[in-house]
Amino acid sequence: MKQFMKTVLGMTIALALVFSLGTIAFATGTAPTTVTASPSPTPTPTPTPTSTPTSTPTLPPDTGSSSGQTQTTSDKNTSSDDAISPEVFNKGDPAFISTYRVTDLNGNEITGNINPGDHFNLSVYIRDESNIITYMKLTDIKAKINSSSFSCATLGEANYWAQADDIEAMEDGELPIQQYWILFRDVTYNGGSTDFQFDLSYDGVTSMPVQHMTLTLNQMSSGHTPSLIVREANYGGQVYAGQEFNLTLTLFSSIGEESLTDVIVSLNLPEDVSLVSSKQSICISSMEPRSTATATFRLTTASNIAASVANIGVNMNATGTSSYTAVSGTGTVSIPISQPERFEITGVEAPGTMMLGEEQYVTLTYVNKGKREISNLSASISGENLANPGQSQYLGNVASGTEKSVEFSVMANEVGVMNGTITLTYENNKGEEVSLTKDYSITVEEMPVWDQPIMDDPSLYPDQTQTTGVPLWILLVAGAAVIVVLVVVIRKVKKIRARKAAEKELLEEASVEELQPVYRPIPPAAAREEPVQEKAPENKE
Repeated sequence: MKQFMKTVLGMTIALALVFSLGTIAFATGTAPTTVTASPSPTPTPTPTPTSTPTSTPTLPPDTGSSSGQTQTTSDKNTSSDDAISPEVFNKGDPAFISTYRVTDLNGNEITGNINPGDHFNLSVYIRDESNIITYMKLTDIKAKINSSSFSCATLGEANYWAQADDIEAMEDGELPIQQYWILFRDVTYNGGSTDFQFDLSYDGVTSMPVQHMTLTLNQMSSGHTPSLIVREANYGGQVYAGQEFNLTLTLFSSIGEESLTDVIVSLNLPEDVSLVSSKQSICISSMEPRSTATATFRLTTASNIAASVANIGVNMNATGTSSYTAVSGTGTVSIPISQPERFEITGVEAPGTMMLGEEQYVTLTYVNKGKREISNLSASISGENLANPGQSQYLGNVASGTEKSVEFSVMANEVGVMNGTITLTYENNKGEEVSLTKDYSITVEEMPVWDQPIMDDPSLYPDQTQTTGVPLWILLVAGAAVIVVLVVVIRKVKKIRARKAAEKELLEEASVEELQPVYRPIPPAAAREEPVQEKAPENKE
């Protein structure tokens, strides 16, 4: 009785919140979301026999994966009395299709083609967290086909997709329904599009919009002409930026009553991916029903490609040999692109020889020539005859285009040869640890020992008693001659300077006299003598 009262109380609170939020959603005009799934041509889940009727597909086994396998729901509430906060109401992700299964009306899986007019059962497995807070009943989930290519007399039937304990909790309203599968019984394929579309709605919950789901069924055939699909793509396992590679596509022609001719295969290439050759498409002359053919393209990527995955579209077109029906197919190949790791050690510097007991240094230089940063770089040194082993340094991250160096001190234990290795360890862009090493070698010699101080070594000084080859008297005479010459030269220089000084002084005095005015006295008038004029002799004749 207590448990019943808890359940009634929890449902009353939930209905009140649903009504209030539904009114808000109606007023704001919440738009429905669209979810598209593209499952593989051959579904992988294996049914588990149960007591359900043979015409109803059974629940896949519980492996904990999300590809059509049973999953254990989370966020389980332990009490139905817990209050539901309006702030977190309807905050889950929209529904998406995990996988699907096509069977005949007796429950046997269909692996071949389904032609127009054929009947089948379709089970669609859905992961749905949009109702994580609502705790609705399984009967509230409605699914209705919304495609002219398919028809069904009834709505899809929702079924639990969980473990037995969780199913019991869902039925008691203690756990939300986050994953389930829907059975569409006795579906008729009318021909045309192979996209199975249906609307997913929640009866009585107006705050949760209708979700439009689309599922491409590769078992459908528009007639007796085979269809084309990409069964396999091979690109060599690893593609690096800036390198060429081969993309080999394996095409498959499905069941049919006629062959295909003039099968044309072409690619839709994304940015930074291009064809090496000029051949834009490949033609395959013919393909029999249920046969395969290969087409190989030579591609290359730009060295500075930004995307880590290249999505390449594949287009296939062909014609039926008898009915001349045009057949087309598409596919997508996703190729991961890796940047080459161009982190290198450029060199190591070490002394060729060192003395025992002496400290020397070994320097290693490295550079990152790649396009991406190198993370968590560290360096360590080891070696034989190394007196100070165990040295290590953390160098951090190295940006693209950066060159740096690391230095270690070394000392020897004994005379001989010191052989060692410097190791660089870092993480690449995949999170993998990578190591680079560089060896070094140094010859260790004994430290020299002196018997007496070096200044007392007589061999360092010449014998003063020994003659030098030039007699001493010649050196004395030459020295005296040099002194005499110097004295004469000095005297002559002094005389020349004295004479020039005297001449300069005379010139200065003469200049002063010429500039001074000359004053002469004027005699009185009586003292002036008249000039005597000589008379001319008289002519006495």
